Amino acid sequence: MDQATVKRRTEAAKNKALAELRRNRLEDQMTGRIRAAWAQLDVATDECIRLGTLVQQMPEYDVTRESFQRDLQLEQAKAMGKAEILAIIMPAPLNTPKAISEEAGRRWQARQK
Repeated sequence: MDQATVKRRTEAAKNKALAELRRNRLEDQMTGRIRAAWAQLDVATDECIRLGTLVQQMPEYDVTRESFQRDLQLEQAKAMGKAEILAIIMPAPLNTPKAISEEAGRRWQARQK
């Protein structure tokens, strides 16, 4: 084998190894971002449950109930937005906002145990 062939093969092997390292690093970063997105959805779910429970416990004539209901609607909208984003990047069967929301509910139940 001549010097040029050895150099070409060495360069190809180096490029392949570097590409694999970059791919692994990107996968690790994406996995971390997905975990962070689920954690944000967990926080939003917790807040929705807390506000929903609070609203249910308040008397209907309480003037602050309406404020808490608005807060609940806002948190629900945030949670749905997070679910829609996760649905874009998650594989089936968690590839719809409804499936993500249901999973968020299961995760909440698991945290309560």
